[in-house]
Amino acid sequence: MVFNISQSKAYTVVVKAGPTLKRSFANVVLTQGQTFDCLVVSNTFCGELITLRDSKLLFSGDADRFNTSSGSYNKVDSADLQVLVSEFNTSGTKRSDFNLDGRVNISDLDILGRNYGKQGD
Repeated sequence: MVFNISQSKAYTVVVKAGPTLKRSFANVVLTQGQTFDCLVVSNTFCGELITLRDSKLLFSGDADRFNTSSGSYNKVDSADLQVLVSEFNTSGTKRSDFNLDGRVNISDLDILGRNYGKQGD
């Protein structure tokens, strides 16, 4: 990831990729012009990106994607199921293509079912 920051300090970094639930990671120390690797466990600048990255998974199934005004945003629920049902057996760019394979099918329903009821940060 690349950040254009105005002030060097500790930030909370929010991660959301399309149909995934949003996750927040605190105490990430960003400095202008800095490059660092948060896969290196000893990097103290990474904050929760190191300590919580394996427990704050980006679960897929949020058909609202980036629509924050939706009453269903950042959770996998019946609204997401309704979108999947309306797009089932279609192809192309669809909101309920949770595995991003270009088709809405049983695989996407399986993802929604496994993550049903989960909510992001």
